[in-house]
Amino acid sequence: MPRRLPLLADRSIQEAHAEKLRIAAEFERGVLSEGKVSCHAGCSNCCYYPLTISILEGINIYQWLAKNHLWTPKLKASFQEAKDKTWDLAPEIWLLSMIPCPLLDEQNRCSAYEVRPLLCRTVYSRGDPYYCHPHRLGSSLTGILSRILEVDELHLQEAKILKRHRLKPLQVSLAAAVLLGERIVKKEVDLEETNSTLLQEYVQRL
Repeated sequence: MPRRLPLLADRSIQEAHAEKLRIAAEFERGVLSEGKVSCHAGCSNCCYYPLTISILEGINIYQWLAKNHLWTPKLKASFQEAKDKTWDLAPEIWLLSMIPCPLLDEQNRCSAYEVRPLLCRTVYSRGDPYYCHPHRLGSSLTGILSRILEVDELHLQEAKILKRHRLKPLQVSLAAAVLLGERIVKKEVDLEETNSTLLQEYVQRL
């Protein structure tokens, strides 16, 4: 049975998730009302883009994976490998390196689609998927729609939620956030210790 976080922490995770769903739904409605997009199941070009999320999203993804019995030793090892490869890696190098998201399965689908991050939920393109490939991302033919306002809105809401826990908002790789999320849910680290834990790990890697 999945472990439970303290009530305040659990409420914060659920509130952040609800905000993510609200913002993503509003964005999707606007995008689809203006015409068709070229995105389709199995097209995984965007799953190789640099992806950073908050600890709130990281915990939510870990909880979902654990609840659905998907958090296996093999998957955890994939997360650790992705974390090691992307830790403090410049976005430009990340793109060129073609490092897949650890949630990408063998069918080129997201294994945690239901709880995927806002950055993934709001990736839409009206152009040729060929130009969505990380190595062609700078092309004017990419057609990926801007979602800067939506991402900024979620970051603002997350900052308000994290303030209750005396935390400053930080964005880390999806792999790092989910792995730390596991430690928080297992009560190896308190949510309130997130920033200091990440700082300590950063210093150790220097």
